[in-house]
Formats: sequence, C-alpha cells, structure tokens
Amino acid sequence: MNPQTKYLKDYQEPEFNIEHIDLYIDLHETHANVRSILTIERVRDFENEEKSLILDGIDLELLSISMNGAELNANEYQTTSEQLIIYNVPSEFVLNIQTKIKPHENTSLSGLYVSNNIFCTQCEAEGFRKIAYFLDQPDIMSNYTCTIEADLEKYPVLLSNGNLMKSGNFDNGRHWATWEDPFLKPSYLFAMVAGDLVYIEDLFITESDNDVILRIYAEKDNIDRCEHAMSSLIKAMEWDEQVFNREYDLETYMIVAINDFNMGAMENKGLNIFNAKYILAHPETATDNDYFDIERVIAHEYFHNWTGNRITLKNWFQLCLKEGLTVFRDQLFAEDMAASRAIKRIQDVQKLRLYQFPEDAGPMAHPVRPDEYIEMNNFYTMTVYEKGAEVIRMMYRLLADTFFKGMEYYFTQYDGQAVTVENFLSAMEDAAEMDLSQFKLWYTQAGTPTVMVQREYSPETQTYTLSFEQFCRPTPGQQKKRPLLIPVDIALIAPDGQPVPLQLIEEAKPHQQNHRILQLTQSHHTFEFINVPEDPLPSVFRDFSACVKVSIDYTFKERLFLMTYDSDAFNRWDHSRQIFLEDLYRLVIKYQNNQPMILNQEIIGAIETILSEPIIDKSLTAKLLKLPNEVEIAHYMADQNTIDPEAIYHARQFMKQSIAIALSNTFFSLFENNFSSAPYTIDPEDVAQRSLKNLALNYLVQLRQSDTLFMALDQFTKANNMTDALSAFISLSHVPCDEYEIVCDLFYKKWQHDPLVINKWFSVQALSSLDNTLETVQTLINHKNFKIKNPNRVRALIGSFAHGNHFHFHHPEGSGYRFIADQVLKLDKINPQIASRMVSAFNYWKKYDDRRQGLIKEQLERMLEQKDLSKDVYEIVSKSLVNS
Repeated sequence: MNPQTKYLKDYQEPEFNIEHIDLYIDLHETHANVRSILTIERVRDFENEEKSLILDGIDLELLSISMNGAELNANEYQTTSEQLIIYNVPSEFVLNIQTKIKPHENTSLSGLYVSNNIFCTQCEAEGFRKIAYFLDQPDIMSNYTCTIEADLEKYPVLLSNGNLMKSGNFDNGRHWATWEDPFLKPSYLFAMVAGDLVYIEDLFITESDNDVILRIYAEKDNIDRCEHAMSSLIKAMEWDEQVFNREYDLETYMIVAINDFNMGAMENKGLNIFNAKYILAHPETATDNDYFDIERVIAHEYFHNWTGNRITLKNWFQLCLKEGLTVFRDQLFAEDMAASRAIKRIQDVQKLRLYQFPEDAGPMAHPVRPDEYIEMNNFYTMTVYEKGAEVIRMMYRLLADTFFKGMEYYFTQYDGQAVTVENFLSAMEDAAEMDLSQFKLWYTQAGTPTVMVQREYSPETQTYTLSFEQFCRPTPGQQKKRPLLIPVDIALIAPDGQPVPLQLIEEAKPHQQNHRILQLTQSHHTFEFINVPEDPLPSVFRDFSACVKVSIDYTFKERLFLMTYDSDAFNRWDHSRQIFLEDLYRLVIKYQNNQPMILNQEIIGAIETILSEPIIDKSLTAKLLKLPNEVEIAHYMADQNTIDPEAIYHARQFMKQSIAIALSNTFFSLFENNFSSAPYTIDPEDVAQRSLKNLALNYLVQLRQSDTLFMALDQFTKANNMTDALSAFISLSHVPCDEYEIVCDLFYKKWQHDPLVINKWFSVQALSSLDNTLETVQTLINHKNFKIKNPNRVRALIGSFAHGNHFHFHHPEGSGYRFIADQVLKLDKINPQIASRMVSAFNYWKKYDDRRQGLIKEQLERMLEQKDLSKDVYEIVSKSLVNS
C-alpha cells in the first residue's frame, strides 16, 4: 500500500487537549524507560459518550497504561505500529503510560537518540511520538515537567526545557534533575540532553532589567571553540530588543553542540540543540563563511523564541509562518551586522535562485504554504524557508514603516497561540489598513513568476513608458495562475549616469527619492513617466524587490553601463552575472556545434572596467569577478534549451582559463596587494581582503604553471587560518598536479581527528572536476573516517557529489546516477530524512537529454520498486516520476 497523503483542506481542530505532561525519562546503556502522565480534557464532540482517544507513537514498547489510577484491561485499548487507541474515554482524565525505547538503535536521529555518548532529542516535526505516546501535532500546546535520571559519572549534565526546579543524587551512583517549562508549547519543541558536557557562561540583562544566564554546552575538547557562538547570541538578543522589541522570557538560555544532527539547529524552548558545525569556530578550523553561518544560525534559532515558540503553528501546513518569517528576521540581522549589506543580499538571492527557483520548476514544486504532503520532513524546503522569507520581505517593502506596527499587532494578538497564515496577514492588514487578499496568492500559488519588461521613450513628449507583463508556468496541481501583487523597485539612469527624477503622468510633482516602488497587480501593467529629458536606462527590481525572473532586452553595452553606474549594488552584481551567463551560453552552443570557442573580448573589457576604478568594496568586487558555477549555468540553460553537462563544463573551463591568461598580471597584482601574514581576524575588511586575494589565486591556478601551483601550495602550508588553507586546497582540486596530492595528504594528516574539518576534506574531493573523481568518491565511501550514520559526513561526501558536482554526477554512461541511487537505498534503512535529501538530486531529470533521462528514470524506478521504502524517499521519487 502506498503511503497516505495529508491535505490542508482536511485539517480539523483537535477533539482533545493535553493540559499538562509530566515526563520521567530513565536512561540506561541499552534502553530508556519513559513514564508520561497526561492530564487530558475533551474540547469537542461532547455529546459522543463513546469517544476514543488516538495517540501517536512509533517504535514504543508499551509496558503499562492506567486511567485515573486504574490499570486498563487489554480490551480497553489497542496498539498499532503508529498509534495507541484508548476506547470510551471520559471528558476529563489522567493517563499514566509507561514505555520502553532504544535510543542507541535510533539511527533516524528523530526522537531520543545517542550521539557520541550523549543522549539528545530532535522532535520537529514528528519525533516526540518516538519518545512517548502523545497527540503529536503543533496545535496541542501543553505545560511540560521533565525529570531525567541517569548514571552520574557517565552523564553528569541533565538538561531539558525551561527552568531547573530541583535535582539530587541516588545512593546507587545515579542522579536526577527536574525541569519545568512555564510556557505552553507543542511537543515538537520538547528537548532533553544527558551527557558528559562542559559549558561557557555569560549574563545578559534585558531591557526590562531581567538577568538571563547564557550557557553553551559542548564536549570538553571543543569548549574553547564556543566563544564566537556566545558573542553571536548576545548580538542577536540585543538586536531583537532594538528592532522587533522582543525580550527573552526565561531565566536561562542554553545551547548544546551535537555531532550527529539531521538539521542545522533546533529552537527548542530554552534548550537549543545545534549541529556542532554551527557552534564551533576557531581560525585554524573554521572559514570566514563558517563564522558568518554560526552568527546567523544562532540568531535564527534565538528569533524563533517569538516567531515559532511563543506563537506557533495551527498545523504543519503553516510551517512558512515560523520559518519564512524567521529567515527574514535573520536576514535583516545579518545585513545589520555586516560591513556590506549588499553582499548579504546577493548571497541570499544567489541561494534562492540556485536552489529554490529550480524547486519551483520541478516535480516537488509547492506553494509557500503547501496544500498536501506525504512526509512532513520533505517540506523543510527552500520554498518554505527562502521563498517564504522573500514573501515577507515583499510585504515589508509594500507596508514600509507600518510593517513593524503589524508585527507588534501579531505578537500582541497571538502570543501563546497556534495560528495560521491568515492570522498573520490579518495583523498586517489591520496595521497598514491595506487589503492583502491578492498578496495572499504568494502563499497559495506555486511557481516562480516571470516578468517581461518593455520600454519606450518619446523625445517629443519627454515621456518614458515601462510596460510589464507577468506570467507563471503551470506547476503540479496548479495549471492556471492568477496575477500576483508584485512590488517593483525602480530607478531611471540618465546617459550621464545620474538618476532621473521619477514622476508618473498622474502625479503633480516628482517622487521624493531617486527610486520608488511600483505595484504590479494585473497581467499587463503600464507606467508612464513624464519630464524625462533624455532616453534613460531602467534599473528594475532593485535589491531583488520581488521573487521573480526578469526578462528585459538589455544589450551588452547597456548591462555594462548599469554595472558601472547603477547606484543599486545588487543590480550591479546582477548585470555582471547576466553578462557572464549570456556569454557562457554562447560558448556552450559553440561547443555543441564543434565550433571553436572564442571568448568575447568585451568580457575582458568588463573585468578591466571593474578593476580600473579604486576598489572600495573588495567583497563586492570579488563577487562581480566570480564566474557562475556549473549548476547555475545549467539552470540558466534550462530556460532555453536542454541541459548539456559536458558542454557547460568545457565552456566554463574555457572562459575561466581565457580570463586567467588575459589578465594574469592583474591577478598577480591583486594577490600580492591583498596578501597578509597578520594574525587572523573576522574583521570585515580582513574578510574582504581574503576573498579578493583567494579569487585571484583561483584564477592563477587555472594557468597550470609551476609558479602559480607553487603559490597555492605555499599558501596552504603557511596559512594561519582555514579560509586561506581551504581556498588553496579547492583551487588545486581542479588541476591534475602533484601539488593537489600533496595538499590532500597534508590536510588529512593534520585534521583527521577533527570531525568538522575532515568533512571539508571529503567535500573538496567530491567536488573535484578531475577525471577520476567518481572513483575517488567510491573509494572514500569505504574510508575509515567515513561514517554513513553521521549526516554531516554524508552531506560532505555523497551530498557534495550529487548536488555540487554537476559534470561527474551527470556522466553520460550513468555511473554517477547508479552510485547515488545505491547510497540512497543504503541510507533509507538508516536515516530516511538524509536519504530523501540525496535523492532530490534526480528531481530535474526531464531537463536533460533523452539518454540521460532514460538512465535517471531507470534508477528512480529501481528505487521505487524497493520493499519498505520510507515515506520520505517514496514521496520524492514518485513525484519525480509523475510530475516531471
């Protein structure tokens, strides 16, 4: 039987509510005994006197069950593989249920499991049912008391949500601790940890003058790498008070770093559990990007305290309400913390375009608020998170200052409740006195809209007309699309590079600023500007003002002009990107037709133009000069043609080598002028300097000359930070040379005992473009340091190859497809969540040539035929076959 689909339209309010749960978790080396005392009341259907209570539960051994103090007979309840059904329950009652679970055997890392001798939990989305029988859904909000018992020597630290109420020791070498959370919460926010951990501590004083103890727990060997995480937490708490007027509400805020974790982190109330990757940082082991990621993920989980915890979800279909909103909040935070706001914005849009736009065009396309799902874990997607954040940002642009008034309404009206997207939009409508019914389509309509822009200038009347047409291709289950409310941030640039005053024909005077928001509300929309003395160039969708694809007939020279003179840094970068992509596509066609590839010399001229001016923002300059990667080129090509991995690889290699040869002296100068042997800092100027230097080195290594290869080897051996060492390693990984083999060996010998750093070693080799990469990856699968039960290790090796090595994964003989399908089937028996992330690499198979389509389809069908395939993998594979 195929897994069952759940639909938003079928959602019903719960019939029972669990007011309080008192947990006693007794931990042992082979199992854990769990006692749960549930105080339950019926909240609907009172006239039905023979009502049954159905509790969720998976992999639980039921030991005993009693109601109101009386043990139930076998004919008064029934257990299935996923439920406990209790017949004829009264309106109010107390259940006492005792179960036995095996955390050490729980490789799914959902529920209660063991990571490196540390007991920990992951309950989102539906993991609590693997700990105890419960109404495991987000609209059941309960008070929790949790007592943990364990061996004192092996597990001296016992943590759970809320505040520590009491603790003590037994005479038999065991001890216990009782925690109580004063706030109502859904089961997915429950957490507990038991292990041999140490912590660093700080104190935060809120604006209301309340003391909050901050603690970050880690294993003893890692505790010296937690300071950056602590400083990031303090920044986030200060920022949320200043910007959103949100204070923390418990006596203690705790974070625990865990090596084996399916996600990045989890916002459990008062006890965040983190993938160690997003906590531990030291200059020798973490890159600049690692430092930034830690700061942002720490902030994201903290911000959930209000957008997710205090106000939670009516049902899982509303996931975007906590994730999209919180991603938007962490984006604003990261922009405020950064030296260059533009770089953060560019990075966010790159991520969206590279991963979410294809998702919108693939078999798993779904609205920001999904209508249906088989396995909820499959909907922690780029659409829910990143597009969800862009939808909030569009609202932020449209509402301007009243957005924060709307947020205040939202916090005030819905604190302590489980809510829906409609509740959020209602608060915004009340604050802005604006009808958002059309805007709501962004939540309910899948797909990425395309906006076509036409322009016309009349010198006789000095008017400038912009015409917009929006359309969206059909997506699974949604063949017809309605026009969306789309905010367009626009400026007009005069031939001298200066902004043109913006005055619409119906207006008495120009707009106060040099750019403004236009609102598209129809399929076709035209705006006419007056008093425009010369034919300008339009700068449209500035700062990526809407989550759309833009089609406008700029010439190369017009893009170069805007890249030089546009005051919007995002659009400057975007024009450089389009210049590269358009010429790369031209080279792809040349390669396919067996014609000589010749680089457009205007590309060289464009780069020289960028470098001819004094470099004010080195990070932005590095972004402007970096070529699109193969996956990005593939998505660009998919809009116009069949994707050709081989042609894309060779076209990109040709362009990169041609640029390196033509501008070698310039890159030597960039490298030398930005070289520094000073001690490492995360100061923005130093980060920007490293980014430009390492970009120059990357181009120089493409020359494949002994002196440039030695430069990379020399940088690696002398680097005082991981950013420089890893950059040199990556640059060499695409060149068949002895220096790469030397660096690969040195890196392993130095870092083989550090789990996070050795992930980088696996990843670099999986992403290599060298001829033997697949054979290397197949060998590494059997390496003593590869652990298939560790999600970080799987993502580093298998995930990097499947999602990041476009050329080798799409080998024309299908060897890459067979390898990944084999790994998915292995992983599905161990950790279905991670398996489903790997199998998603096949989602876009219909974008490729017939031969590759046949090879991928063969693997998809092979996986679908497997017995006992998880819901996670089944949903993605079946939809890939049906919806592509």
